[in-house]
Amino acid sequence: MVKVMGVWSCLLLGAVGTVEGSSADMVRIQNARRQLLVSAKKANQQLAQTIRTIKTLASRQPSVAKDSKYVIPPQLGQIAAVPKKDATVLVPPGFRLYNVPGDGLCGFWAVLVVKKIAEQHGARDIYVKKSEVLALLKRLSDRIAYVRGKQDRTPEDTEALEEIATLIANDTEKKEEDLNNTDWNQFLRKLEQGRLELDSPLTVFLAPVIGFDILVKKEEFQKGLRKIITHTYKGNFQTEEDPIPIFYRGDGRGGHYQSIVPQTCNIHIS
Repeated sequence: MVKVMGVWSCLLLGAVGTVEGSSADMVRIQNARRQLLVSAKKANQQLAQTIRTIKTLASRQPSVAKDSKYVIPPQLGQIAAVPKKDATVLVPPGFRLYNVPGDGLCGFWAVLVVKKIAEQHGARDIYVKKSEVLALLKRLSDRIAYVRGKQDRTPEDTEALEEIATLIANDTEKKEEDLNNTDWNQFLRKLEQGRLELDSPLTVFLAPVIGFDILVKKEEFQKGLRKIITHTYKGNFQTEEDPIPIFYRGDGRGGHYQSIVPQTCNIHIS
């Protein structure tokens, strides 16, 4: 009887030992899981903190080009603290500024260069002559004279003619209402002879002459901040072609136009 009890005792002790061993394993597994969860929680917290830090730093950096379609060439400086609506960018990717002659007709040179590029899609070489610029001035003069003689002018044409009248009045020291045909003819003659620079009212009439919309980008400084503003002059009323772009840098008393051309295009001026 004692022997039997010893056997049962051994079996019972073995069973108890097995249960105790299983419990210890479960505790170790639970502890490992708990440590894994704690590590994962810490990692998530660190990741969240890193994201918050990145967002905070990004909010402190005024980024103009991040949401813009075009980029700003470094050599032209940076646009600082300018609202997005005013931060119109300058040169599209794959384009560059081309410096046309500064002979007082830079605006007409710039327009003629980009007009030829638009007409000769994919051309690697563009040739522009001074005689072509003068021919363009003659067509522009004829256009102004024609529109001035019309009765059914558009509001844009009427406003441009009024601005030209102001230019003539300043040049002749007359009042605008006192101008006569002789004053206008002298102005148009000076235009044909290449003695006038491109100005906003002239661009209104130049766009229909070349048959393309002209996109003029201008650099301005206000309160120490650089702004690039744009204005499109309508000249193509039939299709949805992109406007031809030129750039103007000046202070209102004088400045210089440049063409915005593809980087792969070579311009030949003569």
